[in-house]
Amino acid sequence: FVSSVSAKEYTFQRGLKLECPLDEFNQAEGSSEKVEGRFDAYSKGDNGRQMIEMMRKRSETFYQNVVNNVIMLLCNIEEASQRCVEKDSLYAAKDWTGENCIKASDFECPTGMCERTSNCYWKSVMEGEERI
Repeated sequence: FVSSVSAKEYTFQRGLKLECPLDEFNQAEGSSEKVEGRFDAYSKGDNGRQMIEMMRKRSETFYQNVVNNVIMLLCNIEEASQRCVEKDSLYAAKDWTGENCIKASDFECPTGMCERTSNCYWKSVMEGEERI
């Protein structure tokens, strides 16, 4: 593989030397044309600055809605909506000892089942409190 990239050297007041690679797609050798790329508008800051300014004007509610929508997009609603899971499941809501299921006051899971831990569908279950 032979590279056709050459370099142009620039010397600045502090004595720093900067080598800017040029390739055949941007500038022909010996040409005095300005090297421009497809990202010049972004590198000059015009479009990038406008985009950031537009994003900063959004409200906190806008960003919370974006986060909530992404969470729901990634959520498997069919699986997550099941309130009760097997007692031995990793998703079973249990007390600190890991032995007893946490029970909400508004619903009772069948024998051998526990309330599911919080997820994209259900909020955290608190012993003796309504979960809905």
